[in-house]
Amino acid sequence: MNNSATSGGVRERRREATATALIDHARRLTAERGLAGFTVEELAEAAGVSRRTFFNYFQAKEDAVLGVHLDDVPLEADQSFIDSDEPLPAALKNLFLRLLTSTETLGRDVAVFMELLHSETALMKRMMQINEQRRRSLAALIARREGLEETAPFALAAAGFVGHLAMTAMHEFVDEEHAIEQDASADPEEAARTRFTRILEANFAHAERLFSASTTTTKD
Repeated sequence: MNNSATSGGVRERRREATATALIDHARRLTAERGLAGFTVEELAEAAGVSRRTFFNYFQAKEDAVLGVHLDDVPLEADQSFIDSDEPLPAALKNLFLRLLTSTETLGRDVAVFMELLHSETALMKRMMQINEQRRRSLAALIARREGLEETAPFALAAAGFVGHLAMTAMHEFVDEEHAIEQDASADPEEAARTRFTRILEANFAHAERLFSASTTTTKD
């Protein structure tokens, strides 16, 4: 076995565990005290790391609660989306499935996360900033795939529309989370991904109706 590959895998798992601990404690402390009720130092201590380590992972407390990492791969780097031969709506759906079902947002505390988002003004403001950055990045990615200018109206409109679909799916997911009885024997994160995938696919069916075959380009 390649020792460097093994050690690299161990380091990556350790980084993931540290990030998850920081996110979990950031959300717990925010739920208990409010976002202004604890310091970065207290959060780092709760997660068993130093203040310096915290800032290796997150820019601010808000980002830790939201699960937005400093080293998140930018949308512009998603070459698989650019190279996809699928029609644009299907490619966008698969892009969002990869992004949203692989983040901490769909963890066991998704309902708590959404409640925090709506109860803390600073979190909502930061989320809106991040969403706007991601909308522009997504528009640039769509434009690149479709051979358009980066600020092409079609790309901006498509990015805004599918972003809205994803947020709608998230709200439906939370509503369903409150309404259904959870299976205690099921893995909560896997169950969450399965349910969110179903909801997101249903929402993106609307995009497929709007982006008809006559207006949607496919890769040659």
